[in-house]
Amino acid sequence: MKKITTEILKQDILTESDIKLLCRRANNEDTRAEVLEALNNEDESYNITVEQSQKGLAWLKNQNQTPRGVTRKNSPFGHRELDAINFFTHFTFDGLYNAGNAHMNYFIPIYTVHGHDNGHVSFQYVLSGGKINIIG
Repeated sequence: MKKITTEILKQDILTESDIKLLCRRANNEDTRAEVLEALNNEDESYNITVEQSQKGLAWLKNQNQTPRGVTRKNSPFGHRELDAINFFTHFTFDGLYNAGNAHMNYFIPIYTVHGHDNGHVSFQYVLSGGKINIIG
């Protein structure tokens, strides 16, 4: 099984199903150590497909504005995050975040939104319970 995990991470672009597979293996006690070992390089990030990027960007924009273009009162974004969304260049998958508790591990994907605005603007987030949590 370790071979499959390392083969996935050797790809130039990860698909949504590849990321879901990594999460399933990390949440399975039998394969957790292998996945976490393969993802142990914190400086490594992985590009995701164009379709997945479009889907993610549309979802992020919907969190900030209504379909009529009015800014939501409960928008989870600050200026830095809005700059990254407005000057969006690409998404990356940056590993797994343990959203579990003391009794259970639950790994979810970490995504980074990259934008360009006279310098590099980006932020990291995870989705937990359908809500965005900005972690970096």
